[in-house]
Amino acid sequence: MIVSGNLDRVVSGHVGIDPGIEGAIAFWYSGRVTEVIDMPKHTILVGGSERIVVDYLALTQILTKYINQNFRFTVELTPVFITMKGGSSSSANWSLGYSQGFMTAFFISKNASFRFVRTQEWHKAYGYKDIDFRSVEQFKTDGQKSSERKRLTKLHSLKIARQIAPHIQYALPGKTFKTGRTTNEKLLDGRCEAVLIAKHGNDYGKRY
Repeated sequence: MIVSGNLDRVVSGHVGIDPGIEGAIAFWYSGRVTEVIDMPKHTILVGGSERIVVDYLALTQILTKYINQNFRFTVELTPVFITMKGGSSSSANWSLGYSQGFMTAFFISKNASFRFVRTQEWHKAYGYKDIDFRSVEQFKTDGQKSSERKRLTKLHSLKIARQIAPHIQYALPGKTFKTGRTTNEKLLDGRCEAVLIAKHGNDYGKRY
């Protein structure tokens, strides 16, 4: 896989992309995050069932706008998901692989400046290795422990993203029912990660 192109080019700004279906796109210009857009998606029919997928036509329009403005794109290189039995989630891997293949071909065809970055690399810049996971041990099953680790990781992403771009909305309010019961707010962790990736791309770009 081609993981970068035209990194020696002087660019006017940076775009950070969390490529997942619940991901987002963050735009860094003149020393700050100017905007964050949720990954565009639409519904298609697959085998008679509806499935939500990335809207690649809409994504093309977004990327083209910033290619024309000479921005550099930093995209998270997402890993393959492995199950406990050693297999993989075929639908998740297909979606992530398709997304990365699409963006690689698109960037090359447009002669864009781009770089795919592994999660471990941009995590290193934001102190993820220092997250306190001791509370995870109170849970009994591996599934519960995994969920708690993910929750703590998302909260860390939220904390750092709010430091970098406090003007961005990172959560949707919970719902209130007639009975008075309320649900927790929904954390938009794709926005958090896109902001961090955009900032990482900007900092990396200072080397050129």
